[in-house]
Amino acid sequence: MENYKQKEILLASSDFYVPNSTITDETNFEWDIKGNNLLDEKLKIWFNGSPLYVKECKISVWGNLLIRFSNNDFLEIFVDTSDYVKCWILSDFQKKEEWIVTGLGYEFQCPED
Repeated sequence: MENYKQKEILLASSDFYVPNSTITDETNFEWDIKGNNLLDEKLKIWFNGSPLYVKECKISVWGNLLIRFSNNDFLEIFVDTSDYVKCWILSDFQKKEEWIVTGLGYEFQCPED
C-alpha cells in the first residue's frame, strides 16, 4: 500500500445552514446571523489570524476554478449547472468589472462609459 496524505474538505457552502458547535438548541437556529453557522466557525479556525495569500489560480475550459493558497490548502469551485445560472464571479471592485461564469459559459461586465 502506498503512503499518501489524505485530503479532507475543510469547509463547504452547505456549512452555512448548519449550527456552529456551541449551539445546542437547533429549534431557534438563525443561520444568517454572523457567527451562528458552522461555516463562520470553520472560517475563523482556517484563517487563525495568519496571513494567507493566493499562490496559484487556474480556470478550466469548463469554468471550474482552482485557487491554491500560501498554506497549500486550495479552493475548488465546480460549474454544476447547464443553464444560465451564476456559478461564480470574479470582481474588480475598483473598476467595477465582473467576469461571470455560468453553466452556459462566461461573460464580462463593466460599467458603461
